[in-house]
Amino acid sequence: YARSVRRHHVGGDRAAPLRAEPVADALPVERAARHVYAKSAALCFNWSETRQGERTITIDVAPALGESGYAWRDKAQFQLTVGELAELTALLLHPGRSLRFVHQSSSLKTLTLTYQAPTCLFSLAIGPRVLRVPVGPIDQFLVRNFLIARLAVTQGLPAALVLRSLDVLASQLPAAPS
Repeated sequence: YARSVRRHHVGGDRAAPLRAEPVADALPVERAARHVYAKSAALCFNWSETRQGERTITIDVAPALGESGYAWRDKAQFQLTVGELAELTALLLHPGRSLRFVHQSSSLKTLTLTYQAPTCLFSLAIGPRVLRVPVGPIDQFLVRNFLIARLAVTQGLPAALVLRSLDVLASQLPAAPS
């Protein structure tokens, strides 16, 4: 983990050398990506910035190459807006709902999250090409925490406050269809 530090003079003596102490609430910045692997494809959640300089997440989806790995050179990408990042994280904290984000750039891109207890199915469609990755409970936990850390950095807030804000957001989103 990269650590934030406070520098102070040893013993309060201005002539003494500076000593660095870790800040208790420092967030890890070393892990800038979180991967989820499945038989058909893999997901990679990457810390990124929008063209406007907002901190967010880009999701890479690479098709499987059978037993020999994943075609990361043939990956599809979807960059979340900051609002989409918050909504995705809120829904991962409160499973049961689905979401769909649509972006029109050089091609139509659709990211869909469908909850199929206890798995979340991530689907990324770019034109006719669709890549799907089921994400089980353990990977949901790891991805959720990764996204919360990014939101804390993005918003400049402690993770506990981000969690409370995400709870409020989740309560404001439309209910899952019955």
